[in-house]
Amino acid sequence: MVAVFDTSSFMSLVKNYLPLDSSGELKNLICEKYLSGEIRVIQEVVEECKYTAKGIILNSLDFIKTRTDLHINTKSIIPSRDFMNLLNNEFRDHQAIKTKALDSAAVDNEKSTYLNQADCRLMLYCQKIAGENPMIVTEESTYGNDGKIHKKIPTNCSFLSIPCATLPELLTQHYKLSIYIK
Repeated sequence: MVAVFDTSSFMSLVKNYLPLDSSGELKNLICEKYLSGEIRVIQEVVEECKYTAKGIILNSLDFIKTRTDLHINTKSIIPSRDFMNLLNNEFRDHQAIKTKALDSAAVDNEKSTYLNQADCRLMLYCQKIAGENPMIVTEESTYGNDGKIHKKIPTNCSFLSIPCATLPELLTQHYKLSIYIK
């Protein structure tokens, strides 16, 4: 199993878990998994991390910042016809499009933007490495969409048969880590 992190999970790790990790065991575990390739980070997520909360993620997880050779470049991944079909139909929040009264040109512009964003690139990368049993680690839920015209990662992944897990699920169910607060 390969865990492919999105920005929200790194933010949760840095803000909610690492401050409680006085021994450094959790950070060391994440570092080991990253260096071994069991945790992967795509370039688009690294870029988001640079600008999220003044770069707190990369400052806290310095091993991601320094080991740029492990950043996954997804620019060359071309979406399949099936993926584009899902993008044009299932991944869209048709109610948000109606609410915003977007015409087809605006929807196409949003689609072009989405195709280059981390959320979409995560799914494309996971499709590419399907034989390695990838799982997207995200704190997003299937509820609410903040008025965006594309649905959230877990909803879209359900159409692609890509499993998703939250950070606590990854740590406890997949890495068998026990978390205790003293």
